[in-house]
Amino acid sequence: MTAGDGMTRRDLARWIGVVSLGETVGFAVPAVVGATAGASPLFVPLLLAAGAVEGAILGGAQALVIRRLLPAVRPARWILLTAGAAVGVIAGLAMAVVTGSTLMTILRRHAPDPGPDVTRPR
Repeated sequence: MTAGDGMTRRDLARWIGVVSLGETVGFAVPAVVGATAGASPLFVPLLLAAGAVEGAILGGAQALVIRRLLPAVRPARWILLTAGAAVGVIAGLAMAVVTGSTLMTILRRHAPDPGPDVTRPR
């Protein structure tokens, strides 16, 4: 959505403000989970759940603005799909870390200094 799509400057300002606040509040959830559950064997499931909460908060913020601009959009569906998308993003990042740390085990055997391993604290 842009100002050229029938949104007024006020609508756009509201979108930016409300969505920015929603993302800030929402992102605090996975940030706290990541900082506190890092050594837990449940780290990935906890982070995925936190991502769902983050996505739901963001989707809720977006829905507050969208429902006024596009009344046919169902807020519950919007929120659910946004939460699912956030879980997908976190799952993708988790896969990247798992793949990288798995490959690092091979590199450690064959390279004298393969570089930093992000999964091991210094």
